[in-house]
Amino acid sequence: MQAHRDHFRWGSGAWSRAIPALAGALAVGLVSCTGGESITRPENDVKTIPWDVQLNHRAVNMVTGTSVRLEAVPVTVEGVPIDDVPPVTWETPDTTLIAVDADGTMRAKKEVDRALVIATIHSAEGNWTIADSARVSVYPAALSFSSFKMALAGPTLVTADDWRDFDAVLFDGSGNALLDAAGDTIYPVTDYVPSKPRSVWYQGAWSGGGSPNDTGMVKIEARSYIFGQEYQDTVTFRLTYPDSAPVFIYRKSYSMDPSPSIPGQTDVTILKGGKIAFSNINTTLNADILFDDTTQVIGGNIPEVPMGYAWQTPPAIVEFPNTGTFTYHSPSLKFEGTITVVDWPEWP
Repeated sequence: MQAHRDHFRWGSGAWSRAIPALAGALAVGLVSCTGGESITRPENDVKTIPWDVQLNHRAVNMVTGTSVRLEAVPVTVEGVPIDDVPPVTWETPDTTLIAVDADGTMRAKKEVDRALVIATIHSAEGNWTIADSARVSVYPAALSFSSFKMALAGPTLVTADDWRDFDAVLFDGSGNALLDAAGDTIYPVTDYVPSKPRSVWYQGAWSGGGSPNDTGMVKIEARSYIFGQEYQDTVTFRLTYPDSAPVFIYRKSYSMDPSPSIPGQTDVTILKGGKIAFSNINTTLNADILFDDTTQVIGGNIPEVPMGYAWQTPPAIVEFPNTGTFTYHSPSLKFEGTITVVDWPEWP
């Protein structure tokens, strides 16, 4: 089993997680429509009709020759289990690696990394379909470890312009991460469940990594079923403003040359000591930036904003060593904005 670490960048909600990787006819069938209404989530009688199906294990690590039974529980939109539903059907892309019986029993046949197993329930009338999926890794032999823990690649205070990795790792009795034959860290397949929606926290699906979309708090729970036992770990992040941010000046019209300019976000909040990078994306017209009080900022007088994105042309950088609200304007383009600078929060 080779070490594996993936950072897929799609949503992590129950449905978006349900069928992220099974291509072809199965995916098409699950998003098909009947009578012009979506069957992937029932819209009528949501308190009584199944809205989701939940698995007892969504991340399973097992050994060749062993079995693990998955249980699928249909629930309402309020999370109440429902009994009177059609039977679950089970799908996996390659039954030579993992076979799934009608009762949800998975039989590990060959070594595989993060195979997909899907539980689906179709209504008898054909007006709704619900599904959930599990990821399964099969090892040639059980790994000997003492603990399961998320390994943080940075502090638990996360700025809005940062990405934080926290992959779950297996540790031996001395506190060292388990390594494979090539010397790489072994990452057991793990389900990462954030306490906040995507509007607050962007979570990489099936990977220990994410970034803030808002300020506040988020708790991440890591869950993994490893060789017959459930393991869990949690971490709480404080989400705060960025310590740096871009301000772009865009082209307003592609039928006029030169084109008038239009600013992107003009009002930005950053942390004390942070930086704002000004770039002019309208390459047909020069732009300038002047801060109303240049004694409070560093580099706040920009007679000509560099044209192009940051990876093409280095932007003009303005630094903010003090807290407060700082106004700026463009004398030539006739727009203005504010940069609000706040203190770093105390955490933890």
